[in-house]
Amino acid sequence: MPVTREEMDGPDPLDEAMQAEGITPESLAKQLKAELEATEERVFNDKGAMLYSKALPAHKVRQEARKDAHRLRGDYPAERKEITGSLSLEQVIKELEDDEG
Repeated sequence: MPVTREEMDGPDPLDEAMQAEGITPESLAKQLKAELEATEERVFNDKGAMLYSKALPAHKVRQEARKDAHRLRGDYPAERKEITGSLSLEQVIKELEDDEG
């Protein structure tokens, strides 16, 4: 029978901290759904009078939420890094560390 990472290492501290703050997969899904349906009002100044639009789609918020949803679903391919030429293993590791950091 295979052993899971959690059985070997114990619970993930980040998962525990998020759970303690009420950040669950369910709460994230609800927040994402709200962002996918986000609206906003626009304010216009008409000769000193403030005019408000009806609720309009908040396109920027919706676009970012859509990207987040795709990332969470795993719809994007994994990021690949290609290193060509003649480098030592130590140089490759240093390059990768520099990119991450």
